[in-house]
Amino acid sequence: MDVFCKLLEEKTEESALRNKHDYVQEVSEWITRIFLQRTKIEVIHTNDPPWDRSGSLEETNIPFDSRSYASLEDFVEREYTGHTTPSYVSGFGLYHEGYSESLYQLTYEWVGKQLGEAVEMLLLEKNDLLIAYIETAKHYDEDLSSAKAIIRFIIMEDIVGDFLWGELPNELLHEVIKMDLTFLIKMSEAKMKKVIQVEKEEARKKEEVARIQRERDQVTAEKVWKSLIKRHQFNQNKEIPRKIDRPYFKSVIVPLLKNMQEAGVSKDDIKTLSLFYSYVFSNSVTYDLSEGKF
Repeated sequence: MDVFCKLLEEKTEESALRNKHDYVQEVSEWITRIFLQRTKIEVIHTNDPPWDRSGSLEETNIPFDSRSYASLEDFVEREYTGHTTPSYVSGFGLYHEGYSESLYQLTYEWVGKQLGEAVEMLLLEKNDLLIAYIETAKHYDEDLSSAKAIIRFIIMEDIVGDFLWGELPNELLHEVIKMDLTFLIKMSEAKMKKVIQVEKEEARKKEEVARIQRERDQVTAEKVWKSLIKRHQFNQNKEIPRKIDRPYFKSVIVPLLKNMQEAGVSKDDIKTLSLFYSYVFSNSVTYDLSEGKF
């Protein structure tokens, strides 16, 4: 097993060295997106209680200026993402996440891809050590018939954890964080502006599609509701209640809805009631309607 682990480490490191430019490019695109889309966040302490000096985050709407930082490292160590988590430290109950965590995560994921590339190459080569490792997995009832399954099993067993999540990422980070921030941004600025513009246009189109669909659903819901009111009046000889609970829904409304379905109203059309008439139904009934449980 030790020999196989060493082989995995060597092949993963070879892949990382071979693709190092791709890693730098990925970091460049990551930091460029931040500079194009985000602004500075500051920690303020004006509302701190006497027992805690964590501070709170405040948006400044001030754009980042790459000239204000000596390197990528300077930026990721000084600036905040806006995410806050409990610290469980007395006197400082909140931890404000910096961009260093995001950079580390990007690097770990990239190294994981290099492990995947290394495993795929060993599979193509029909490497004896890899084949032997796959055989041992059968004792655990694991099906390692694909590269993804093998990678997942290697990570689950954590046989190269120290190297995969420590040594190699740290080597890569040590090099990239010393790079000039302005240079990194210029590498990808033109590309990322286009990418962001495309993303905005796609988001706008999705919003427009969602708006049109919601308008259609509202018209449908109104028709279904009016039909339900009429059927209820005819069947019960009284107006529909202003608030419908689960017992009344099950005993009275559901049979009416089934009749409507028999008359050609689709279940999806009836489900729109949960979107626009939830104020009429109890929470549990609204849920049943949204799931088509009638």
